[in-house]
Amino acid sequence: MNLILLFMILQSGGGACYSNTTTLTTGSFGEWRTEQSGVNSACDNASQSYFLNININGVDQTPRRRLVVFEFLRKDVPEITISSFEADIIKVRTGLKDLNKAIWQSKLNYAREFANTTLFSQREVALELITTTTTTTGESIEFKIIKLQQASEQAKVMINSEFEIAQAKILEAKKVALLNGEKPEDLAEIEAEANLHLIALNLTAQEQINIIEQTLNDSITEVINSDDGIRFCLSNGTNCMGSSSANLTNYALKNQSETFAGNITTTQTGFFGWLGSLTSRITKLWVQDIDVSGTLNVSGNLTGITKEVFYSVETSGNIGTFRTRSVGATGNQNFNVVVPDDFVSLVSVEAIVIVSGAGAPGAGKDIDLNSNCGNVGEAYNANSESDTTSTYTIPAQNVVWEMNVSSVFSGISAGDYCGINIDHNGIGGSIDYLGIKLRYKT
Repeated sequence: MNLILLFMILQSGGGACYSNTTTLTTGSFGEWRTEQSGVNSACDNASQSYFLNININGVDQTPRRRLVVFEFLRKDVPEITISSFEADIIKVRTGLKDLNKAIWQSKLNYAREFANTTLFSQREVALELITTTTTTTGESIEFKIIKLQQASEQAKVMINSEFEIAQAKILEAKKVALLNGEKPEDLAEIEAEANLHLIALNLTAQEQINIIEQTLNDSITEVINSDDGIRFCLSNGTNCMGSSSANLTNYALKNQSETFAGNITTTQTGFFGWLGSLTSRITKLWVQDIDVSGTLNVSGNLTGITKEVFYSVETSGNIGTFRTRSVGATGNQNFNVVVPDDFVSLVSVEAIVIVSGAGAPGAGKDIDLNSNCGNVGEAYNANSESDTTSTYTIPAQNVVWEMNVSSVFSGISAGDYCGINIDHNGIGGSIDYLGIKLRYKT
């Protein structure tokens, strides 16, 4: 670091107005800086030009430096201005207004240019798709026309969408511009400018749609003119069907009855390939009703069919032409039942009764049930059940009644031999039993 002696003189046309001597210490790279106080008060004539002379260790540093910092209105110097100051304010306001106009015009122009670009882009995409569809081979004329119409509609939808987006951008730019407007004439100019942009944008969008529609019409005409009339051919390329009828006498057609003189043979999978011989292929039929006018031969079981079996009781008398077993108000009776071999599931078990006693009819009649069942090789009571809680409503005298006793047959299976005891607990009169009816599904 070096010590230097700095002598500064500030001069004007009339001589020195400020001077000072300062001792400085330079930095690592020889730089130095100093702040001088009192310059404003000593050199306060704004109409003068001031020059700074720097003398370091007795040597003047050339060239002298002209100071231009005072060439503006100074706050610390009294000034009297009339016309010039007002003119400056007008100039500043005019400049800001021009700047605002440039900003909102720029926004409007950008919105319109952006819209034009997107509209043109959508048009080019649509035209490319229409051209590709027109020149595609291997498609029918009808299919091509449908694709062309779809491409046209899709393009118009996209153009209308882009138009709405661009319209929104212009309206947004207009809104911002109106916020910056200061005078009615400014607002009117902004409004008119935005409307012109919207009108031009609408015309551009319509122009693109017209171009697409014209291209579509030209493409459809080209497709129709290039149509050779052929719609399909047989796999060997012969007997093609076009505007004139082809000879399809030897071929089976949809919605037409055909009589085949020979067998239908196939080399691929499909209906006829799987069908094969009808008698050997079909193992199941899913039908709702079967009407048989002749004999139905069944080698196995008919499953899912509801059947009924009636087992007569040991009789003791007659009611009319019926053989019955009369059981009194406090009596009981045993019955035998054999479950068929094709039994799969139980539907119901009922005791068939003719109400004979005058006091038997009524509700809440207490009748207990007990059963024993066993298959061949099992104990007779391998499956025993009882129901001593159920009560019954017995209908009027001389009425045939089906009394449900299924509650003690829930565990039966095919081939079971069963016995049931029906015990009356003071039911008020006698009833006559015909037997037991078993309903089941195979």
